[in-house]
Amino acid sequence: MVGVLAQRLVRKICDQCKSVVEATQSDSGDGIPSGFSFVGRGCTNCRQTGYRGRLGLFELMTINESIRTLIHKRASAAEIREAAQSAGMQLLRSDGIDKVSAE
Repeated sequence: MVGVLAQRLVRKICDQCKSVVEATQSDSGDGIPSGFSFVGRGCTNCRQTGYRGRLGLFELMTINESIRTLIHKRASAAEIREAAQSAGMQLLRSDGIDKVSAE
């Protein structure tokens, strides 16, 4: 095994009816910049749903020697995750936050 990939598809806000709304930290969740958010108002392009298309979020854990050793020792998932993050693995949540911030 050389790696483990996790992926999630999330709905994308419609570009035709996307509008900016004021958001607070509690509205947007932990780690997402407060101050603004987007919402789809609904239009003929998205069939009044506010969403059009999907966006992939990804988390790739490449197996290096330290992770391989932890797996063989039957270490906990938390220990393996910590080792993977210190080796540069980006979490699904971080990938999502990056993609939201890029909009």
